[in-house]
Amino acid sequence: MIERSHLEIVEALNRLGSLTRAAEELHLTQSALTHSIRKLESLTGASIWKKEGRGLRLTEAGELILGLANRILPQLINAEEMLVGFGMGKKGKLTLGVECHPCFEWLVGIIHSYLEKWPDIDLDVTGNFQFSGLEALLNHRINMIVTPDFLPGDSILHFEILDFELQLMTGIEHNLADREYINPQDLNDEILYTYPIEKSRLDIFKLDVHPKKHIPVEAAEIMVQLVAAGRGVSTFPDWLIEKYATQFNVCGISLTNKGFWKKLYIVIRKEDENIPLIKNFISLAREFQQISATLYQKN
Repeated sequence: MIERSHLEIVEALNRLGSLTRAAEELHLTQSALTHSIRKLESLTGASIWKKEGRGLRLTEAGELILGLANRILPQLINAEEMLVGFGMGKKGKLTLGVECHPCFEWLVGIIHSYLEKWPDIDLDVTGNFQFSGLEALLNHRINMIVTPDFLPGDSILHFEILDFELQLMTGIEHNLADREYINPQDLNDEILYTYPIEKSRLDIFKLDVHPKKHIPVEAAEIMVQLVAAGRGVSTFPDWLIEKYATQFNVCGISLTNKGFWKKLYIVIRKEDENIPLIKNFISLAREFQQISATLYQKN
């Protein structure tokens, strides 16, 4: 009774806000789109949408179909992409979600090796999620997440890839640069540069710091150059500070006398644990990490 076209129509209508734009995106006439929904309504006796002023509002039945569309359409699209890959002699497509800016830097060394080792797998990397990486994973919009956070849920698996220390990065002539570690109050007079994400997701604020000024910066290298010029401080993984220290006058300092240690995880759905292209990527990531251990080892 419910067909894929019904799911696509309701999803497009909800996302685009009008019948005209939904019809254009789906390459349908507006009358054909309306007829398809009217047929479903006549079979079920339930209205899918109602007019509200100049627009349309989904009914309770429409919201039910929208929820179904959000769950099923990504799975259908993913399966179709893999089938096309099989038809082209490939083993499938891997869509990787990244939840932290430094994770992109970490991935650079892996992706080249992965593409060389598995030329018959298409790889896509994204950090743009409509809601969250976990939701994208559970809704089959991506196949795995690279994240420094342990995500909740019984239907997912975490694979530890890397232990690292989050450190304060300063210029080499900064008055904190010769410290073995810093305490939260040491940042009271500092300008703190961070990536432009919610303050609640920034690890440095878990230490209850109160910088003189907090300035979000989009690009990592701009942030590093500001720090190198003595304009302020920032926080980066120890391995990334070591990398930047070879190009800029920066150094890393532990956050508190215990340090601020974190892990990098690859997270997948439990149901996908034995899919070869996913196992391949995790295996290569661990292999790469072992080879590059000197870059990420604890200080």
